[in-house]
Amino acid sequence: MILIIIGHISFIGGFLISSRLIEFNNELPLGHTEGIVVSNDSRIYLGMHFYDKIQCYDANGNFLKNWKVDN
Repeated sequence: MILIIIGHISFIGGFLISSRLIEFNNELPLGHTEGIVVSNDSRIYLGMHFYDKIQCYDANGNFLKNWKVDN
């Protein structure tokens, strides 16, 4: 029963984030990544299709920021 409740909460949370009803600048779980780019200063950029966001990491893999893009 607990797993069903957690699953519903996760589904609703993912829906709210993907439909842009909730905005925050925290690291999102890595899911379906559309593309990866490494810049000249060794920053790593991941395109997150499900969330319509790009996440940025430093060379050590530490989360820096993310921002919304229109898919």
